[in-house]
Amino acid sequence: MDELAAILKHMAAEEKLRLAPRTSKAAHDVLTTLSGDAGFGNARGVRNVFEQAKRRLASRVGRIESPTVKDLVTLLPGDFRQSD
Repeated sequence: MDELAAILKHMAAEEKLRLAPRTSKAAHDVLTTLSGDAGFGNARGVRNVFEQAKRRLASRVGRIESPTVKDLVTLLPGDFRQSD
């Protein structure tokens, strides 16, 4: 599981995104749950979780009247949750 978390952190860093405190744990919890699913394909699964988190980030920031740079680049724990 540590490898999957490392892949996720690398993906975030590549896109100049940062993980807020406790976000790594939230992401780890989702990855742990998904890794037990038959259709979870490791790095591809991490990519899917990351892309969903970015969509949630965009949706969240879109509701902020005047977002800061920090708002725009920070993934929060709520961005990583099981699919709606």
